[in-house]
Order: sequence, then structure tokens, then C-alpha cells
Amino acid sequence: MLGWILALVIGWWPHACVGDANGDRVVNILDGSVIAANYLRTVEPGTHGDLNADGVVNINDIAVWQANYGHICTTNYVVSVATD
Repeated sequence: MLGWILALVIGWWPHACVGDANGDRVVNILDGSVIAANYLRTVEPGTHGDLNADGVVNINDIAVWQANYGHICTTNYVVSVATD
């Protein structure tokens, strides 16, 4: 029997990091730029700076971004063990 271990690093996922609009896992001015570029636009919920996933980029998303500004997110690891 062969055994193997699979380790999967979960990378970008929409808003895995609260306030991170561009998916780089850091909440900074670049995320504010995404919000500004889409301000008052209707978008697919949770995309293009819609941090509260209500479908509109507005002051509420700025508040989420501001509350989390400076936060650096850690990478999540999922480890699965399987044998043949």
C-alpha cells in the first residue's frame, strides 16, 4: 500500500481577510483604491470592494475597510491524509 499526504494552502478567497478588497491578504490603501474605483456602483455581492456583500459599494464598505486597516491576514492550511 502506498500512503500519501496532501497539503493544500488556501490562497485567495473573496474576503477571507475582512477589509481586504483586492485579495492580497493585507488591508491597506490598495483596498481603499478598489472601493473608491467602484464607489456607488452595484456589483456582484462581495466583489469589487463590496466588503459587506450587500451588492453596493458605499460608505458601509469604507467603514469595514477603515475598521480593519493595517491588518495582515495569515494563510490557512488544510492538511488531509489519505492512503491507497
